[in-house]
Amino acid sequence: MRRNKVKEILKRGEVVIVPEINRIFSPKIVEILGLLNYECVWIDMEHSDLSLEKLSDMVVAARGTDMDVIVRIAKGGYTSVIQPLEIGATGLVLPHCMSVDEAREFVRMAKFAPMGLRGIGAGRDSEYGLANLNEYIEKANKETLLIAQVEDKEAVDEVDGIAGVEGIDVLFIGPVDLSQSYGITGQLDHPIIRQAIEKVAIACKKHGKSWGLPVEQGERMRKILDKGARFLNCASEMNILLKGFKEVREHSKSIIKIEEE
Repeated sequence: MRRNKVKEILKRGEVVIVPEINRIFSPKIVEILGLLNYECVWIDMEHSDLSLEKLSDMVVAARGTDMDVIVRIAKGGYTSVIQPLEIGATGLVLPHCMSVDEAREFVRMAKFAPMGLRGIGAGRDSEYGLANLNEYIEKANKETLLIAQVEDKEAVDEVDGIAGVEGIDVLFIGPVDLSQSYGITGQLDHPIIRQAIEKVAIACKKHGKSWGLPVEQGERMRKILDKGARFLNCASEMNILLKGFKEVREHSKSIIKIEEE
């Protein structure tokens, strides 16, 4: 089993820049990100129609460029946890982790004994059963990255306990859903959201965990880094495509207008 580059970076207290793929599930995009020296890619299964077969192809592309694959799973129980891992994902994100009990159950499903009770299969992550079983189990428990997503007020209320769960490595804030949970949808700079982010930062510092959130480049990113965030979801392929094609069209239109005048 390969080493987890993201875990190594976070343990050093350094920042991980995380690109996301959430709609266009092409191994070529994954390969390009690897060639651009990203350490990992976030692949979304919560809000998408991504199949396990397509995910498998994307994992192969990531391995070809020595890049970690972090999958945000659909919140659907045991198989949604172990299937991406056996395909070769190196990390998982649990959306809407609402409580300490949910965080503990996430660890139980994703880790082998003695940390949990994940079933023992023979997938890509164990070299299809060729790896030494005891070594594989030990390494899988050590290298698998688990991220609990804080995007509900209930999770904020229990954030100290969630951050203290053994096996959880990162708390990741979902600001938009969190604002909806508080009844202030879209008000991402509201004092309530700022206070929630502060609570996550304090809990993670207390328990030696990393934390992060989605953030674009600019002054807000600098402020978040100053607060201690080290896991930054920086952009998605859809946002980049939409922004890029929009800019090309607008720029072209402005040149055409000048020529017509």
